[in-house]
Amino acid sequence: MSTINICVGHRTFPENFARYVDLMLSPVPLNTRARSVHVPDNTFGPYGDTLSEYAQLFWLLDHLDDILAGHRFLRVFHYRRFIAPKKPAQAAPAINQPWAMVIQAHELDQYESAFDRSEETELTNTQISLDQGILGQYAQVHVLEDIVNFGHFLAQAKVIPDQQVVGFLNMTAFVPSSSIATYGKENFRAIFSVLRRAATFTESPYYQRREGYQRRAMGFLLERLNSYLLLLLMAQGRLGATQGQNMVISDELSISTTS
Repeated sequence: MSTINICVGHRTFPENFARYVDLMLSPVPLNTRARSVHVPDNTFGPYGDTLSEYAQLFWLLDHLDDILAGHRFLRVFHYRRFIAPKKPAQAAPAINQPWAMVIQAHELDQYESAFDRSEETELTNTQISLDQGILGQYAQVHVLEDIVNFGHFLAQAKVIPDQQVVGFLNMTAFVPSSSIATYGKENFRAIFSVLRRAATFTESPYYQRREGYQRRAMGFLLERLNSYLLLLLMAQGRLGATQGQNMVISDELSISTTS
């Protein structure tokens, strides 16, 4: 089999479909039939809890060769979000995230192809356009100061070249939930090595810890840089990805946030 399926989250993937999961990575211990690894947020220091799923994905980066032994691709998905290869006719769009389609857990048997372990291509999540650009979009839902300071840090610390910092802060295309994708091994390594360096923003004087929902600001920032790096590799012809459909497992058409 070419592909290994890796689920990330603080809750289990629906247990009736645990067969879709080869490895579950979680910040908390989980009772699941799937093989699981507990990766506490504090594995990555006092600000690990601000990273969202990137804490667990950095652990995956550190163990990539062992986990992917014999596989060419890794499919990353969340406990309630995954990518369908094509937009399904029977699903409804989320009210508050119209780029995402909603299904209930019992409908997952119709999506077995979305977890096929014999993939031969990379696959990215649904791309959207931002009328106000990434800064305007970020300011609508988060704290503008954080992404501005993050851009300052990326340039000063030379995490990415200056022209890429400019491209990042001016991007109008965005892939929400960009960590979810089917990656070739080396493209995963290339992207997440940059994200790992970018996460040291928490050690800089420009970083400010937030509370409540905004506590995960570092994860929100990495999501946007993750999107930029995916699209950059695609534009350079280094990542031959096609775009799939962002899918959410939910009993409601309005998708709730998690703190």
